Amino acid sequence: MATKEFSEIAKTREPLYPNAERVESKDLLGKKVEFKAVEFLPSSYGESDFAVVLVLDGKKEVSASLGSKAIVDQLKQHKAELPFKATIVERKSKEGRMYQVLE
Repeated sequence: MATKEFSEIAKTREPLYPNAERVESKDLLGKKVEFKAVEFLPSSYGESDFAVVLVLDGKKEVSASLGSKAIVDQLKQHKAELPFKATIVERKSKEGRMYQVLE
């Protein structure tokens, strides 16, 4: 019996927003963008979810994965209110760690 290639057994996901350009979350940091849609997927690296968002950055639709627990919680809480404009900002916790939220 031949050994399978990982690519044969790993399930690849179709892009959630195939017409949008894929960007890194850092590319959206500090920008006011319009959040148009969001889907939540289970993380492979823990028990929490991450968010895949479709946003309007200027006149261009882009998608990004957001793993910040604070942002994921905010998006879950306000998903029914989409679309809305928000800025991803970094904050410092009392313990000195950086984290991201929507403002």
